[in-house]
Amino acid sequence: MNSCVGTTTSTIDVNHEYEALRQESFAWIKAAARIALERLGRVGVTRKHDQSPVTDADHAVQDALLASIARLYPQDAVITEETQA
Repeated sequence: MNSCVGTTTSTIDVNHEYEALRQESFAWIKAAARIALERLGRVGVTRKHDQSPVTDADHAVQDALLASIARLYPQDAVITEETQA
């Protein structure tokens, strides 16, 4: 027996949501590339807790991506690479 009676999601709805997220993701990638290119050749480097390098550009890109994700998915948690939770 179907426990989801009355709650259907059409393929059209799913495809529309997927396409919207795909387009938004491309915008995020372009913004991240612009941020990285603006800092090309003039970035400061620090070390993470594991002693691996991280640049100012890494942090700036991460911050921009987190802000974009939070606008679209405010209820979601995000695990990041450059900062430790």
